[in-house]
Amino acid sequence: MRKLIFTTLTVVAVLATSSMRAAQATEVGIQRPIGVGLVAGSSPGLTMKIWTRPTSALDLGLGFGLGDFACSDRFNPCGQRSSFNADYLWQGGHSAYDALSFHLGLGARFWFWNYGSNTSDFQVAARVPIGLDLYVFKWLEAYGEIAPSYAFAPDRFFLEGALGARMYL
Repeated sequence: MRKLIFTTLTVVAVLATSSMRAAQATEVGIQRPIGVGLVAGSSPGLTMKIWTRPTSALDLGLGFGLGDFACSDRFNPCGQRSSFNADYLWQGGHSAYDALSFHLGLGARFWFWNYGSNTSDFQVAARVPIGLDLYVFKWLEAYGEIAPSYAFAPDRFFLEGALGARMYL
């Protein structure tokens, strides 16, 4: 998990410093309110962000399992898994000329496992995503986040991480 956090921060720092040339306007969340893309991390899959205001957005994700790859008791106990998350995000300092923005959210993730032979499982986790958003072009957002999470039944605290990119329509 430390490697994921370090990698996330390194990628965001490199991209932020490389895009700090002349101020360039972004349309992300201003003229283009809906973004779709890919995410990698504890739940790799598809992501969608819908801006509701210049300072808030709804973040949705659909994660897919990896089969027998990267088995773990928490995320993928050697079976097919899928997940859905919905988070409400508060964005800090987002205007047309910002290259970097901070977000803090509150939401939930729903995990579904299929172990085969008619055995399945379901789990719900409350989460608090904290991350950085980098506006690369007028239409592209790259982001990294960590999300302290608390799962119910069985009770357990864990940390999720994600790196992703969204193209705005």
